[in-house]
Amino acid sequence: MITGELRSQKTDGWYTLANTASSRIYIKQWNVRCEMLFEKVAEPLAAIAAKEGMEYPQDLFTYGWKLLMQNHPHDSICGCSVDDVHREMVTRFEKAEQVALHIISMCMDYLKGKIDTSAVKEGNIPFVVVNTTGWDRTGVVELELETDRMYFSEAPVAEVAARMHEKKLPEYRVLDKDGERSRRLSLKLQIILIMTCQKINSASHILQNA
Repeated sequence: MITGELRSQKTDGWYTLANTASSRIYIKQWNVRCEMLFEKVAEPLAAIAAKEGMEYPQDLFTYGWKLLMQNHPHDSICGCSVDDVHREMVTRFEKAEQVALHIISMCMDYLKGKIDTSAVKEGNIPFVVVNTTGWDRTGVVELELETDRMYFSEAPVAEVAARMHEKKLPEYRVLDKDGERSRRLSLKLQIILIMTCQKINSASHILQNA
């Protein structure tokens, strides 16, 4: 009878690579990021968009997952191969990430195009929050909002930066899709909106000038 961990050549552990859980940890981090982008964001969004009429991007998913799986051989994902192999892995991770981000952007653009914003008053800014988990949840949503734009051709770079920093940023209130007030927030360089995702898969909201 054999007891203990089977990681020795004297036991049945011939094909178990020991002490690799923390080897080249950036490889594991890249892998988790790409898997989560596909599984938790891109695939649910694609399913929601397909339900609304968009063609499901199967070819893109196949290409992205194949790229990712090329990094899954045991010596590769365990981080115990030569440097050349792992440098090439990073390139594949970057490509897989870009495929996932493209799918996400494509699906969001399609879903946003399906939302009627004709009732939004001038000066207000509509935005959409999508809950891809499949259950009710709360959380923090970060939204980058462009309130003004100044080109470098208008003044020297230092002056442009100084003038933009001197601008007084407006305050907004967050309304739901029915125009009901949700929460009042002060707008900083990057506003942070605390929203409650409703039971529906997506919710449109409006930023209204205070």
